Amino acid sequence: EEKSVASKYIEKTEQEKFLEHVNEELKKEKTLELSIKEGSATAFMSGAGETYIVPFALALNANNAQIGFLSSFVSLFGAASQIVGSRLIYKYSRKNSILRGVFLQACAWILILALGVLFWKGIFVEEAAVILIVLYCLYAVVGNLGGPAWFSLMGDLIPEERRGEYFSTRNKIVGFVAMIVTLIASFWLDYTKGFGLIIIGFVVLFAIASFGRFVSAYLLARHYYPK
Repeated sequence: EEKSVASKYIEKTEQEKFLEHVNEELKKEKTLELSIKEGSATAFMSGAGETYIVPFALALNANNAQIGFLSSFVSLFGAASQIVGSRLIYKYSRKNSILRGVFLQACAWILILALGVLFWKGIFVEEAAVILIVLYCLYAVVGNLGGPAWFSLMGDLIPEERRGEYFSTRNKIVGFVAMIVTLIASFWLDYTKGFGLIIIGFVVLFAIASFGRFVSAYLLARHYYPK
């Protein structure tokens, strides 16, 4: 009788483990679906925001040197922040690292579009290009801080044999969305330029970029984060 009770207990424990495993796999699959939607939301940010940051700098009367600084400093600080981000994984949870970076990145677009509004009103006209460089560097830093945590998360969610197929599908969808957004944004800027309101055109695009990143943060918050 004692053996019968023990065997039933072991059987129940194995069933519970099996159900936990199935539940975890379902959570992973749902998260992978959410990740494609999240990437599409991020595509709005890249298509309406990042693609047009240099044209925006030119609209702020940035000179050649400032354009060079804008590109080089962002790459430099962005790469350096990834090194810091890789260490933060051991100090903070991956969820906190990712969400903080994405949320701050969305807020950075609000500061950038606010700069556009101030420039349009004749405020900080001389300093606008330099301020943009600083703000965009901050944008790159906070965004890249969560990069290592995101790659670590995706590595745990996707089996090695599926990674190539999954990222191929994800990148195709995200790339298509980014291309469409970029194309529509170009027509929008051309339209606003005809009315002498190209700065306002950029402001609207950066508002879309910020909204896209906030949506991205919302979807990332719904991800499953294995321990």
